[in-house]
Amino acid sequence: CQSLSAPHFTEISKSVYSLRMRTLFIIPLVLMSLVPFPSWGTNFDKGMTAFENYEWATALRELEPFAEQGNADAQTSLGIMYRDGLGVSQDSKAAVRWFKLGAEQGNAKAQYYLGSLYFSGKGVPKDDREAVRWWKRAAEKGYVSAYYSLGIMHEKPRGFPKDYDGVPQDYKEAMRWYRLGAEKGDDEFQFRIGEMHARGRGVPQDYIEAMHWYRLAAEQGNEDALSSIGYMYRYGRGVAQDLEEAIRWYQLVEDKDGEYSSIAKRNIAEMRKLIVKNDSHLKRSKRLNDSKSVCTELGFISGTEDFGKCVIRMLDVD
Repeated sequence: CQSLSAPHFTEISKSVYSLRMRTLFIIPLVLMSLVPFPSWGTNFDKGMTAFENYEWATALRELEPFAEQGNADAQTSLGIMYRDGLGVSQDSKAAVRWFKLGAEQGNAKAQYYLGSLYFSGKGVPKDDREAVRWWKRAAEKGYVSAYYSLGIMHEKPRGFPKDYDGVPQDYKEAMRWYRLGAEKGDDEFQFRIGEMHARGRGVPQDYIEAMHWYRLAAEQGNEDALSSIGYMYRYGRGVAQDLEEAIRWYQLVEDKDGEYSSIAKRNIAEMRKLIVKNDSHLKRSKRLNDSKSVCTELGFISGTEDFGKCVIRMLDVD
């Protein structure tokens, strides 16, 4: 009997043991599922909300763990905080570190900001080629600010050196980037395209086309465009010269009380003086012509000495 029961007993024992072991693993798992653990997703959202609301201490506390674990958005946010000294001591090198981590994962904002630090030489040695490399990677993902930086880099408008460490001036390349931004309806790009046409950079000089782009940007309140339209009316570029219309556009700039307000105010004052001067000139011209007509009617022959004396006497009459 023992020889028959022993194997049976052994199989039963193994089954019971296996059941007990499974129970030992399952029960803790069930209990763990009943315990409320912090939600990483919720904490991340909390951190990003705090960042957007300028609650820097909360943003740092909630986002730093995610950044350390490789979250590109968290890394980029920390880069901004260290770059600008938001809730932390300003540290350009730390900003570069976080931006680079995010950029290497393909975060377009991190790529753009990293390029900007290379351009400014903050936290890293200044390297314009490296700046362009990162800006292009951001641009490939449709990051609009990168279009603008690349356009400016290649156009090099007034005040910019003609060569950035081997990045040559190239108006056609600049125009290519500006057009990409203008396609998205951005007023800064529309204004730059207007400037390119007005100055003949990369395209034939065309004041009418320039005015088209200035107006598109002005419709969005772009101060540069408003001021440029005033200039075009003042000097008759692409439109008939009209000082009153020029004043109207400059007043829109003055009303904004922005960067160009004082310049607009000065232009308005100058043009009002011109209008008064022109009116006075027109009045004098009309009076002279009227005097000549009267002398002709009196029988004096134009071009003679007597005709001239007649005209002078007419002008002296109030």
